[in-house]
Amino acid sequence: MTTTIVTTSDVPGQAPASSAPDWSLVPFEVGCARCGHDLRGLSDPVCPGCALAFDWSEAVPLEQLTCAACGYNLYGLSETRCPECGEPFEWSEPLARFHRSRLPYFEYRWRDRPVRSFFGTWRRVLRPQRFWRTINLHDPPQPVALLLMACLCVLAVVVVIALGTTLIDVASDLRYYWSWLRRRGVPFDVFGEVFFALHHFLLGLYADLTLTAAIGYGSWLLSSFASLLIFQQSMRRFRVRTVQVVRVWAYAVPMVVPILLFLAFSEVGIEHTRLDLNPSWINPFDMAVGGALVLIAHVVWSLRCAYSCYLDMPHAWGIAVSSQVVAVLSAVLLSDLLSHSHICVELALAFGRRTGAW
Repeated sequence: MTTTIVTTSDVPGQAPASSAPDWSLVPFEVGCARCGHDLRGLSDPVCPGCALAFDWSEAVPLEQLTCAACGYNLYGLSETRCPECGEPFEWSEPLARFHRSRLPYFEYRWRDRPVRSFFGTWRRVLRPQRFWRTINLHDPPQPVALLLMACLCVLAVVVVIALGTTLIDVASDLRYYWSWLRRRGVPFDVFGEVFFALHHFLLGLYADLTLTAAIGYGSWLLSSFASLLIFQQSMRRFRVRTVQVVRVWAYAVPMVVPILLFLAFSEVGIEHTRLDLNPSWINPFDMAVGGALVLIAHVVWSLRCAYSCYLDMPHAWGIAVSSQVVAVLSAVLLSDLLSHSHICVELALAFGRRTGAW
């Protein structure tokens, strides 16, 4: 069976696949990104160890390596010193610089452009099929940056859910407070309202909804990563490393925060509307389940694209769907045990009502 991988040469508008390099001009080691097989001396861009097809321009980016001090092209050098400015270097440094310049993601640019790269990565991850075609197996994963990115996403979820639960209460209280002040001619106290809102926000951090959502989200994150590691036999067969699975998980699961934050604000608004107006057609639990299904569907699609385009593994749909089934069931059980939220009971009751079982 022949495996293929999408590289920049396959993308419309990019240059065609490059030929094999002159190995006498390559002073550093070159190994297969999947199995680590030594590629030096080969002419065909196919790994003899795992049959991975690649592009020589990405496996050996010789002409793109430059000096960090003066920008001199290092092509053809055999010693680790720039002939233009005399700056010593290690070949791993220009290689790492090449990957940082090629991919504008938080994983590579978190030191020099943390905010811009974070939100740029957010925007690109929401289009998973296009996103995973830009990452190649020869781009070395940065596990520290990926875990930092995941932690920032978790922090954003907790803070925004607390903010969402607070804003509705504050707006409702201010509505009655403002009318009371106007009737009595009392001037509006801006600083007092700021402290009032801050006090409500701090209370929102400890609210039951925030705690339950944080526990559920954290359980789902951990369960999603653990479920991807279940496929050890497939990982060994296709020489997939754990750090590459970490990259898949970090981009496909925590980075769906924009969808989750939108659902959180919508759920809080729906709950407030139900309590305030009491419309019979609004069911917050059904809305929450529907939003969760949209979220899981996006994660499954992103995982499928990652395993198909990035890891180049077959049965990508099966891996994506089965991993999320395991992750969701585990997250629901952990949330029930840790927060006493009774999600399993609510789901069973809702399913029974829909099917007419009771």
